[in-house]
Amino acid sequence: MMHNEYLEPLWEAFETYADYPAIVDEGGTRAISYAELKELVLRVMAWLAKRGVPEGSFVPIVLPQSANYIATEIGIWMHGCTAVPMGPAFPEERIAYIRQHCEAPLLFDDQAWLEAEAMESLVLQGDAPEYPAEELPALLIYTSGSTGNPKGILHSFKGLSVKHTAKVALTYSPDEVWAMGAPLYFVASLTCFKVLKEGGQLHLIDSNTYRDLRKFEDYIVDHGVTFTFLSPAMLSEFHNRSNALKVVFTGSERLSGQCSRDGYKLINCYGMSETGGTVCAFAVKRPYEVTPVGKPEETWCLLDDDGNPVEPGEEGEFCLSGVYCDGYYKDPQKTEELYRGGWLHTGDILRELPDGNLVYVNRKDWMAKINGQRVEPGEVENAIRAIEGAGQVVVKAFDGDGGSQFLCAFFTGEAQGEALRDELARKVPPYMVPAHFVKVREFALLPNGKVNRKVLAAPDVSQARTSYAAPENDVERQLCSAFEEMFGLDQVGIDDDFFLLGGDSIRVMKLQRLCSELPLSAKLISQERTPRKMALAVADVALEDRQPRYEPTPLSQTQLGIYAESMARVGEAVYNNPGGFGSLCDKGLA
Repeated sequence: MMHNEYLEPLWEAFETYADYPAIVDEGGTRAISYAELKELVLRVMAWLAKRGVPEGSFVPIVLPQSANYIATEIGIWMHGCTAVPMGPAFPEERIAYIRQHCEAPLLFDDQAWLEAEAMESLVLQGDAPEYPAEELPALLIYTSGSTGNPKGILHSFKGLSVKHTAKVALTYSPDEVWAMGAPLYFVASLTCFKVLKEGGQLHLIDSNTYRDLRKFEDYIVDHGVTFTFLSPAMLSEFHNRSNALKVVFTGSERLSGQCSRDGYKLINCYGMSETGGTVCAFAVKRPYEVTPVGKPEETWCLLDDDGNPVEPGEEGEFCLSGVYCDGYYKDPQKTEELYRGGWLHTGDILRELPDGNLVYVNRKDWMAKINGQRVEPGEVENAIRAIEGAGQVVVKAFDGDGGSQFLCAFFTGEAQGEALRDELARKVPPYMVPAHFVKVREFALLPNGKVNRKVLAAPDVSQARTSYAAPENDVERQLCSAFEEMFGLDQVGIDDDFFLLGGDSIRVMKLQRLCSELPLSAKLISQERTPRKMALAVADVALEDRQPRYEPTPLSQTQLGIYAESMARVGEAVYNNPGGFGSLCDKGLA
């Protein structure tokens, strides 16, 4: 029988922990046991077989954050195919490009799931399933690409099974509860399978809860979460109120000023899509101006621009030796460049400290990290250039609060920035839409004719402000004050736009924290945008909460039993017992 070190422990967990809860989703209201998860996997396998999907095919997944997604991914692997993770929020153009690029025979979407769920489970021959060969590709993860289209990073089962662990790496047990809020189409989702292999309980958090820290903090308390991940920007707004929380992982951006507190251990991680997850990590016991990322267990080095090792204490490109990704799909030139000289070149500039730990300095190229997600400005530029009236376009990343970054699009065309923003949002995921659009007359050029990006300065948000309109009530005053604090402005009016001033998902959380007594959901902020409209929406929410609710109430278990018996004996009066409680008390009814 073919062995697969990545999948075998997962399948064994289905048997070992059959009655344990494996995945909790739908806002914490649905729990799927390991036995039930196995059943769902077998149904996905049956559906793929019925549809005649050849082994070795690429199968994109376009499903919500749920147990269904995890079951589909495992089912695709067990069928001998490669999973291509995507999300339902992906624009149609991006989904179409990825499907065409990987030559997928079909998409596994909501309709496919309904069909698979209704099928009979695949019957396995023998006690154990037939595992795919370890050398076969398991995952094709698409990330932002410099050419204007996303690029696919290919991972084999063999590469994923290699444990690139750090000394602070932790194991999970059936007693642990991991809350996963990062989208399942990121490489970070591989943590899910590590949790499941060891019998842990995986909670899949929807984006509305994860991005609203008040709700997420409540969820951690209500469900006894012991492990989770928060980006550095989210961490700065996070306040733990749970005695159960043991560990918070962070990473993907520069971490500054944070450390283990409020009863949990903080671990700063380093990894990228090409490494298949974390390669080094650091337990943060005190605040640092720039927090170390630890050091890998594998062979590594820091190289200068000529490919030579740097002197101790000097900055250099972080390079790794070992088994990682198989390269970029259909792009042998980029793959060769990635692994030139026998090293995996991360493109990140790091520095070694005297104690041997590493600190992240910056990127070697212009690539940005937006809310923990890698973005190639070139892809965003090409998408904007394709919009009528954009003219020449340059997209540049700038450092924001707490080590985070934001994008600014500079353009020369006649279009309005807001129109470009709205059209771009139909083409790329939300995290790739720049926070600012700035119209310029022309771009300064270098002697070689290329745009001089270094002279492009961070945007002046005052240009995005409207004529000042003073707040007229307490809610408007509170919102305007919060805007002023967040954006560092002297005076914000009630018609100033949250997103035109530079608002993003992280500042949504900050606004919620600053106005904690107001019912500001992320959806409300995104839709209303100005203090005037937000205040009106808040008043509507408060009025709605005061209205009596006339909604159907679910039947109790006892009522369901009575209903079932009544339906089985239509026409009988088995439960029609008018004298069952004795005589009525007319006085008591008066």
